[in-house]
Amino acid sequence: MLFLGIDAGTTALKVGLFDENGIARAIDSEEYSLVTASADEVEIDPEIYWEACARVVRRVVTHAHGEEIAALAVS
Repeated sequence: MLFLGIDAGTTALKVGLFDENGIARAIDSEEYSLVTASADEVEIDPEIYWEACARVVRRVVTHAHGEEIAALAVS
């Protein structure tokens, strides 16, 4: 039984795959750029989060080796 964690941060998306003992099977991340129109404005297109998430999750779940992912946590 495995657990998948996804953290969509300000400048990077991070994904971890853990076993039932909390031991990391795989951890990966992908950075992305923000759009800064001015010093007090920061934006990011949600599609950038989604595409980064899809790529990183695909890379991490290859380490599941057919085991069931029992839970997903997103932050």
